[in-house]
Formats: sequence, structure tokens, C-alpha cells
Amino acid sequence: MNGREERGKKKAVYFTVDALVAASIIFLSLVLVTSFHLSESDNDDSAIVANDIVRVFSIAKVGEVQSAYVQQLIANGTITKANNTLFEQFGEFWAAGKGSLAQEFIRNLSGDLLPERFGITAAIDGEVLYATDRNITSALASSKSIISGIAKDKPTDGFTSKAYLTSIGEKQTSAFATFGGFVGQGNVTVRFDDIPSGASLKQMFVELDAADSFYIFINGVQCGSLFTPLSGELSADRWNISSCTSSLVPGQKNTISVKFQGLLQNAYVGGGLAEAVYTTDALQENSTAGIKKEWLPEIQGIVNLFSSFYIPGTLNHLTIRLHYASNQSYAGSNLYLTIGNQTVLRAVNVSGDGSVTINDSNLTMLSYPSLGEKTLPFRLGFENISYISSSTGDADVALITDVSGSMAWRMDSTSTGTKRNCDDALLSDPSTRRVSVAKCLDKDFVASILNTSGNKVGLVAFESSTESTVSPTTNTTTLNSTIGNGNPETGYIPSGGTCICCGINSATGTLSQAISNITLIEKGATWLYTNNNLLSAPGQDPSGNNWYDVTYSNESSWSSGAAVLGATNGYSYSPSVSTEMGANLTGATAAADLWEHGGDTPGPPNDFSSGILNSTANTYGISGGHDGWDWDTRNGTGPFGSDDDIDYNGIVSGKLEFDNDFGGSGNACSSRDCSGAYAISINVTPEMYTIISSGGTANLSFDYEWDDTGNFESGDEVWIKARWTSPTSGAHDLGTNADSGDSGSDSDLEVAAEDDPDTNMDSSYTQDVGSWIEGSGIYYLEMGGKILTNSVAEDGAWRFDNVQLIFTNSSQDNYYLRKHFTISDLGTAQKGVLNVLSDDYAGVYLNGNLVDADTQAHDGTEWNRRGKSVSGSLFRQGDNVVAVRLVNGNKSAKFNLKLIGLNDSRGKAMMVMSDGEATTDTGCPQSGTVSEEAIEAACDAREGYGISVYSVAFSDDADTATMQKIAGCGEGLSAQSSDVTELQSFYQSVATSILVSSTHSEVVDVIGGVGSSTLYGDSYILMNYTPTSDPLQFDELSLLFTERNLPNCTATVSIPSGIRVVDAKITSYSSQHWTDGLDANGNQVYALSAYSANYSSLGDPFIVAIPPGFLSSGNNTLVMRTGDSPQNSTGCSLNNTFMYTGAVKASAPYSNVVESADGCLWVIETVDGWVQIPVPSGYSGANRCSYNSTGASYSQNDGIQSTSYQLFSNLDFDHDGKLDVNVQSQGLQIASSKVSEVPSLWGPAIAEIRVWN
Repeated sequence: MNGREERGKKKAVYFTVDALVAASIIFLSLVLVTSFHLSESDNDDSAIVANDIVRVFSIAKVGEVQSAYVQQLIANGTITKANNTLFEQFGEFWAAGKGSLAQEFIRNLSGDLLPERFGITAAIDGEVLYATDRNITSALASSKSIISGIAKDKPTDGFTSKAYLTSIGEKQTSAFATFGGFVGQGNVTVRFDDIPSGASLKQMFVELDAADSFYIFINGVQCGSLFTPLSGELSADRWNISSCTSSLVPGQKNTISVKFQGLLQNAYVGGGLAEAVYTTDALQENSTAGIKKEWLPEIQGIVNLFSSFYIPGTLNHLTIRLHYASNQSYAGSNLYLTIGNQTVLRAVNVSGDGSVTINDSNLTMLSYPSLGEKTLPFRLGFENISYISSSTGDADVALITDVSGSMAWRMDSTSTGTKRNCDDALLSDPSTRRVSVAKCLDKDFVASILNTSGNKVGLVAFESSTESTVSPTTNTTTLNSTIGNGNPETGYIPSGGTCICCGINSATGTLSQAISNITLIEKGATWLYTNNNLLSAPGQDPSGNNWYDVTYSNESSWSSGAAVLGATNGYSYSPSVSTEMGANLTGATAAADLWEHGGDTPGPPNDFSSGILNSTANTYGISGGHDGWDWDTRNGTGPFGSDDDIDYNGIVSGKLEFDNDFGGSGNACSSRDCSGAYAISINVTPEMYTIISSGGTANLSFDYEWDDTGNFESGDEVWIKARWTSPTSGAHDLGTNADSGDSGSDSDLEVAAEDDPDTNMDSSYTQDVGSWIEGSGIYYLEMGGKILTNSVAEDGAWRFDNVQLIFTNSSQDNYYLRKHFTISDLGTAQKGVLNVLSDDYAGVYLNGNLVDADTQAHDGTEWNRRGKSVSGSLFRQGDNVVAVRLVNGNKSAKFNLKLIGLNDSRGKAMMVMSDGEATTDTGCPQSGTVSEEAIEAACDAREGYGISVYSVAFSDDADTATMQKIAGCGEGLSAQSSDVTELQSFYQSVATSILVSSTHSEVVDVIGGVGSSTLYGDSYILMNYTPTSDPLQFDELSLLFTERNLPNCTATVSIPSGIRVVDAKITSYSSQHWTDGLDANGNQVYALSAYSANYSSLGDPFIVAIPPGFLSSGNNTLVMRTGDSPQNSTGCSLNNTFMYTGAVKASAPYSNVVESADGCLWVIETVDGWVQIPVPSGYSGANRCSYNSTGASYSQNDGIQSTSYQLFSNLDFDHDGKLDVNVQSQGLQIASSKVSEVPSLWGPAIAEIRVWN
């Protein structure tokens, strides 16, 4: 754009504004003219004269008046605006305080216009300025007019001014080159691309979690000598390498290389960054909105990269270029790339130098709409036979085997089975002796667990009592000889009854030998609590400590009471409340109408107790009618894909039911792939939407059941599916990737899934669907299932019950509790075991770190959260504090907690197998039936030592219900089968689950002859996206804010109110573990478990981005987590950094029209001290202004002073009277502009002429 065009645009803006002002005045004039040109007398002569004078005074210009007096005023400069009307000039004299001049002006003019018999009075806003001395005898008339832009003692025109930053000669900011969560193995190079030309480099730092000593090279030039890391795991060292800044070239690509000196196994970075600090005169850093290119690190050695990338908006296109090399000359060197849980590239038998470009057409497995504003983990590496992933385990596992007399039976009956060894081709035949199969499964299980170094396995065999035990060991020979062979039969010999509780208690004993568990907080303990913060968290104490910090002093005003603490509100159930906290919320405010039948139990949930399904027509789909319950119409395509030959049975025994035994002929679907569903349209009323739009929740819940026929095998899969459809945003599957890792998994979400579905599923599900409700109207809910089988004779039934959609106000009750306890010796608390009772749910903090977060609403039971592992690194010697936020959204609140400390940090698990029902309880506590004692033994193991308990019902004769409850209490897996292949698959699943929970390492161990691989630094990820947050505006100043070394996993960071967050992120040093979670202000920002429970196949972010919408002005709470699995948390680093780019207005708007625009010398207080700034820059007059923490001093009648004050207010982010940007030290240049002779916008004033005879 040329200068003329630019000036034209500016003029257009001014004219537009003038036109708006003019239009406003004309409108007001019309109103006033209509109101005021009314005669107060019926005498036509007086009225006519008065109106004529007003008309002349309103139209005639002073320069046109043939009056010697007026011409003299023009000539001597008293009148400066010849184009003023007579009334405007009269008004200007009055506004300027020149009353006598105004009086004389009217007297001279009216004498020429007014006949002698009339008297006259002239006034403005009721103030009489001139009146003749004639008495009023008759016929008084009045006429009025408006005069715009004047007011008493105000200027009629003046100046408007604007202040703005023109340059920042010394704005200090940083450029970063970042490493991934795990980058190796070998020499690593990353690049700076964002050091602008003209930048003045000041400092440089390298911050790394490195496994070994290394050298640094910048653009190929060595920097310093050997760098040796001193920090341990989950920590980073920071080195000042400012002496090497001369090797950087602003405006160019710059590289920084880390070259390790030790073994390849230790040549990796577990997160890190290089920071170049520089000053610049640019208000903003250059960026292209909608385009983002991330360069991948160059790795020379063995490519083993765990990292992530962030999409700051809606993804439109994605391009990935990989340039690589491998010197492998044999089969097995495969290059792979996994994004999330999807493998998007697998290049087979790679050898030599090569490249590949992946674009949208190769990435159809990724759902682009779901990736917006997400940090996406990715993993890149080579698979080959020369090196394997190294995994270090810390699990002690007890394998419990039933060796009662029934274990001599066949797998499929009570007849005596045939003894067989593990290599017998007929081992899987149903005629095989049960104990023979058990021995082979035990040996395979032992091999799987011990294949990871560091793990140990112990053995327990039981019959009428415990028959034998082996303490956890790595000695495979001892373990296998104890188990024995099938033929001839050695080791385990079947005999006696079945004492399941004996086996579990013995396993607990062998896993806990030499371990002491001390009770740190006993259930029923006395807690501090407050109910004075029901709607928001308690404020910080005078020292800035939060309510969950150890040293929070405001707790002294809290109440105290013994658990169980609660607020029952007349709603009582066991366990009873010992201390009433009061102030309970009434709970849910609205329930959706789900077409209950008149005979159902009134009110939510819809329990179908009448046995009659309320449906007036089956119009399946959101476009159908609002006519009650629907079911799939069997049109050849099931609601969740596949075929739909489904029997819809309506309500059976109080539950919605359908099955795939189509017409009694079994699975009749094409490829034996079926799906079906019931559905209902739901009217979301304006009242309900108001709850959602005000921050409330819409919790959808239902019970589900899968009832199988027991004929399945590995590879068969069954799903519980549900879908919510919005008329605005479309269909949304509910649940998670519950089938991840299953052989029959699909790409969609599900409520539940089971591979080899011989075990019944019977549970409840709850999800907040509020984010998919965009307004009042009709929405659609589908609840159903899908099945994939290998044969026709494999079928079952799906059932649903207790369906409800509850809209709950955001003003839930929040109770806050604190409990101090003391640890004198940290060796006694190397690990914690947490048990929590909560109604509805609770977040538990230990010494400021979130250690457990329950998010599902429920009644309180002992325990809702049982045996949760707590990292020993979070305990402190001396005083410790557990702080709890208890959330209640319905009926009553309850809370209790028990915390145990163990002097051992290893993971514990047991696998219990039985082929029948418990028959005896010798040596077990006599607290119930023999089955109940077995369940109680599993609960005690979990509660006291955090032991995970898995179970398998070994044959159709086993007590499946008891075995499921044993695993349920131990939070493990459970299965039932008499099929050997299915049992083998389940044992392997359990072993995998234990390994995932206990294994931690992203390192590759090098074995045998090593072939190297390389990822070149010209590899990249290119994103084209539509931004969802506003980019930097032209009149904004961008500033980088950092808060280093966050003190714990739960950190509070503050954002000043004057800052607009443009982008934000947090670093996470995860070392050999995975960054697996980030919450911001209670909202989930990142969750690795959403992709898979098995982290080993997933990427690992070092940078986790936080969308600006998750942050707000003031204090923000961030909760960071690392782990090796969802169950195995490893705490977090204390070297993490929160950083964000903030935008500040770099200009102030034009001031009001005021009488002067001179400026002044400003004396300003900043966070770094005092400075003096002349505005405008050349000001040398006597005016003095100030801006400081005690107040501001300036003239509001000076346009430059007024707009400068506004600009300084912008630069005072926290509004404490101190500029947060040191204007002088950072070289900020403040310019000002002014426009003179701008008409004032005062008034309008009312001029009045009164005339009488």
C-alpha cells in the first residue's frame, strides 16, 4: 500500500467517525426542535418574532452579518471563526466565561432585528445573558434552539492525543531449541530457527536431563569442555554457556549438538532445551498464523525418539518428512512412526540412505477434527535384531495355584484327566488333566515376568490349606522344579479341599515378608476442615501458600472433627457420619425426560420396572420423531458398523435386552460381525442448557451387562458401545479405547470391551456430555453393543438399565480438609498405600502434590479408592500434610481416608487360580462364608500393601462370581474358561498387565553386533491449521514469561490481569519414564492413558502445550504427572518450567477532546526502580507527571498526558502502580500524536429567545 492510499484510509476513518457524530447531533436536533419550537402564548406576533430571531441566529454566519460591531470583533481577533452561526458565537462567548461580550453581542444584533415595541431576553441553559428593560405587559413567547459542542467553562475545540510504543531497542526475550521427552541414542542435534536478524545475543543456557557426560558443539564449534550431569532421575542440570554465544548467527539456522562420550546405552537426553537470550527492537516475533513447522532432532547412533507435537487449532493438513539411514544389511531393520496409538508408517527392511514423505492421504487413520489443541505423542525408531528395548522391572509377583483334588479332573468334566507335559501336542485337548495345564501356564507366566530384569516371582500352592510356598526369586530352576512336570507327575500333586483364602493370605505373607507397614493416617482420624469455601478454593495465606501446601497457615481458622466426616442432609446410609460438616447442597437441578412408562419407578433413573417400553413409533436416528424409545431397524448396517441381524427383546427382567442369537439360529451376521442398539431422543430444555452454559455438568449414566454363552475363544471380541448425537456438532462416541491391545480392537471409542468374551461384563458407566450440548433442542442417545466372532455358535445378550441424564449446577459443594502426620525416618515410607472413601468424589494431595483424583460421582464405600500407590519421593521427614478437596453434587457428602507407609518401594501383584468353589477356610479369620473370606483376603492385601490381585476361574466348575469379586477388590483382571488356548491368552494378558505396571524404561540396550541408524535434521512435521486463539495483533507487544523449577507436581502460577495469553506450555523432565498427565485448573489438558494403558508403544512429550482457554487471569493450578503406566506413577520433576507468551496493548486510544496537548516529564516507578520519561520524546517544559504505587498525577485536560497514563496502565500488568516493563532499561520508545482544532463534543446547550409586547 502506498502512502497516499494509507492516508486515504485514515481520512476515511475520521470521516466515518465525523459522520457518526453528525448523525447523532442531527437526530438529537430533530428531537429538540420538535420539543422546543413550541410557543408559550397564543399571540401570533410575539411567537413569529421570536421564531424569526431564532431562525436568523441559527442560520446566519457571523462573517455574513453587515454589522460594524461584528466586523470589528472579527478584525481585532475576538471572533476567530467567521463560519460560526450567530448562536454558535454567542455560545462560545458564554462557554469561555465572557458573559459581558455575549451580552453586548446580542444587544447589537437584536437591536437591528427587533421592532421597538417588543422586549427580548437571551439565555443559554437557563442562564440569562441579556434582557431589555421593558416590562412584560402581554403576549410572552419563547423559542429555543440547540448549540452543539459547548458547555459552561469548557473549550469549544481542542486536542485529542494518542500514545504508542514505536520501538523496543532492548526488549529481552529468548529463543528455544527443545529436545523430546526421550531423544537418543547417540549424538543429538537440535536447531534454533527463531533468532531474528539484528538480535543482540546476551546469554545462553543448556538445561538437560542427560544420562552421561557429553560435549556441546554450536554450529560445529565446540563450546567449553566436558559437561558432566550431577542430578538424578527426573531432574535436570542447567549450564550457563554464555561464553559461546559468538558461535550463534542471528537470522540464520543455528544448531546445537550434544555428543556423548560413554556407552551407547547411556547416550540419550530425557528432556531438555537450549535457550538463547537476546534483545531485539521488534515489538513482536515473526510467525505465520495457520502454519507451523517443527524440525525433528538429528540422531546419529540408534534412532530412538519419544516426543510430541502440538496443533494450536483445527488441523487441516499434515505433512511429515523423514530423512533417515540404516547400515543394516539384513532383514528386520524396520522404520516405524506411531502418532498417538496409530502406527502411521512401517518401512520394512530399510537399508542405506532414504526418505519418505507422509501426507493426508497416508494419515486417514488419524481423526483430524479430534486433534485440535492437543499435544500428540509420537514415537519414531528402528526395529531390528541387533538391539532390543531394555526394561527394568520392580515387581514381586505371587503365582497362586489350586492343587485341590479336583485339579486331577479333565478340563471339560469331573472325570480323571490325562497327565501331559507342556510339549505334548494334545495339551490343549479337553481330556488333559487340569493340573497339567496349570503347570504349563505357570511356567509360561514365570518366564514372561522374569524376562524383564529386576522382577521376581514367588509361588503358593493351596488345597485344604497352604501346601507350599516359594518366596519371590529370580531363580527359574527353583520355580519350575517346584511347579513340576505333568507326566510323570512331579511338583504339584492334586489332593484335598479348596481353601482360596489360605492361598491369598499366604501370598500376601510371602510378598510382604521383611516389609513393615506403618499407619500414617488411620481411618476415623481427626481432620481439619472448612465449609466456608463451597464454591471456590480457599485463598492463599499471607505468605502465598495454597490450601494444599504443608505450611498453609490459614488452617488455624478451620474446624476439626473425626472421620467419617460428612453432610448427610437427611440422606443416611452406611457407614454413618461421625462429624457433620454442614452446608450441604441439594444437588441435581434438572433431569432429562427419558420417556419412563407410567408403571416405572417415578423419577430418575429410568429403571424399566414396569416391563413396558414406552415407545410410540420406532423412528431410529436423530432425524426421526421425538416419540420415545427406538431400536435399530435392521436395514443391513448396524448402528456401530457391521451387520445388524439382532433380536430386540424389549424389557426382560427389568432391563432393555437384545441378542445376536438371531431367531435362535446363532450369529447370522455377515462375517459374524454384528451390532445393535436401543436409542432415545432427548429434549434438552432452555433451563437445562442454562445449567450447562453456566459451567454445570450433564452426567449421563447407565448400567450395562454382557451375558455370554461361553463358547468364545481368543480373537473374538465384544463391545459395549454408546453414542451421543448433537444436531450441531454431530455424533460423539462415548468411552475410551477400552479395546486397546486386543486382537479384535476397532478404531472407535467404547464403554467397555472384552477379548475372548466368555466372562460376563456387568457394571455402570457415567460420562459428562455437557461439552456436546450446544443449545436447547433435541439430542439423540444410542446404547448398544458390537460383536465379532469366529463361528455361528457364538452369541450372547446385551442389557441396559437405570438410564439417566442429570444436569447439575456448577455450584457444587466443595469441602476442604487437611491432616498433619509425622515421619521421623523416611526409610519407613518408601512407598505409600492410600485408601479413600468419598461421596461424591475427592482429589487427594500429599505435601502439595496431587496423588489421587477420583472423577466419578458415587456413594461412599470403604473403600471407593483402594490400595492406590503413592511415590515415596513425595514424603518429607518431619511434618507432612494430606489435603483433600471433597466434591458433593448430589444428596450427601462423606469422607474417610487411610494412609499406610511401607519400607519397600517395589510393586506387588498376585495371580490366584481356582477350579472350583471354596470349601474350607482353615487358618483364615472367621468373618463370613468361605467365599466371603477369600474376597476379604484379597481386599486386605490391596488395602494394606497395595497388592494388585488377578484371578482366573479355571473351568466351568469354578465359582466365577467369587473370583470376579476377588479381582474387583484387588483392582485386577479376571477371567473364566475351560479352554486351554483361552487360558493361555489370559495368563499372558495378566503378565503383560503386571509388566506394564512395573516396567520403566525408554532405553534401548545394545547387544551383539550393532548396526547404526540415523535420523537427519532436515526431517520435519508441517501442520496447516485454522487457529482457535487470536494471534498477536498489530498494536500488541509480545513478552515471554517463565516460571522455573516448579516446586512440586501441583503448582500455582499467576497470570496478571493485563496480559492476554497467546500460547502457553510446560516442560516435563520424565527421564526413562513417560509424561502421562497434565491438568490445568481442574481440566484435563493431556492424558497419555487416553491412547493406551501400555505406554511402551507411545511417545513422550517434553513440552506439553496448554491451550490459552484453559488459563485465566490470577492464580492457575497445574498438576503434572509422569509414570510407566496408568497404575504406576513416578511423580514429577522439580525442574519443570511454565512459560507463556503474553500480549500487551502497545498503544493507548485517542484521548477525549481537551484544551491542551503539551505533555510532561513522567517520573515512573517500575519493578526495577524509578525512571524519568519525557512524553513526547522532545518535551522540555515545566510540567511534571508521576505514575507510582501511591497513585498517579497528571492533568486530564492535557491529551498527551491522559493517553500516556493509559499506556502506562497497559504496561502495569498487575495494576500495582509499578510498570512491569522497565521502559527505560528495555529501550522502549514512546511516541505521541495529537490532532488540533477538534470540535468538542460537549453539550448540547439550549439557547432561548423570549419576546414580549
